[in-house]
Amino acid sequence: MYLLYIDEAGDEGRSELSSHNYLLCGLGLHEGQWKKLSDKVDKLEDQYFPLERFPDILRPVEFHCYDVRHGKDAFRLLQPTERAQLLSDMYDMVGLHRTGLTLFSIVVHKQSLDEGESPLAVAFEDLYSRFDLLLRRFAAHDNPQKGILVFDDSTLRDRITMQATKFQKIGTRWSPVKNIIEAPFFMDSKATRAVQVSDFCASAVYQYYEHGSQEHFGAIIRKFDREPTTKKIHGLRHITKESCVCPACVQRL
Repeated sequence: MYLLYIDEAGDEGRSELSSHNYLLCGLGLHEGQWKKLSDKVDKLEDQYFPLERFPDILRPVEFHCYDVRHGKDAFRLLQPTERAQLLSDMYDMVGLHRTGLTLFSIVVHKQSLDEGESPLAVAFEDLYSRFDLLLRRFAAHDNPQKGILVFDDSTLRDRITMQATKFQKIGTRWSPVKNIIEAPFFMDSKATRAVQVSDFCASAVYQYYEHGSQEHFGAIIRKFDREPTTKKIHGLRHITKESCVCPACVQRL
């Protein structure tokens, strides 16, 4: 069983104040790896918030990338150098995780969509299909796996549930879906470390596409799903009509 923990970054608006890009990012985690990943995040909490130094903070500490970057909530207690190192440690943890962790992200350049197209709908259908592609590849190599989607609980619930129900019945525009089971689950990020880690991954992808920052994106690029033989990246897609030299676009040239 694989669980895909999904978070979003950017906004869906198209005004001058809106982001240029909207994305969904999924952390695909084999059922046998979720405890290992959770334990690693717990160790980061112990490292940066030792009881003897911070006896009064509420535990477990919820790791949220925005809070770490900007020194919000519990992270206001850390020095800027500590917060920068924590970010590096989190991304190295993902990038160096050996097995059972696979990333997916669909980045939508909103101005490249046709009028009336929903960035969320476009991104979710593509993400859904690519996760199923991974599961179909496992099945083709006598390693059948089923998949479940887990979202950070948000206002997306109704729209995502409706779209996923349609995919279960008639498939995506590319193919039937046979390996993703059940409707998506929605969980409070406080309840699961994997959702928290997916937030960091979404932020790294967003910072790369929105602001050109490669600092943390480079640490996790190796974890995006790839074709084992050709090494073609299936787990990262950039939907844009503009000229682009990102890893996803370069391989399409």
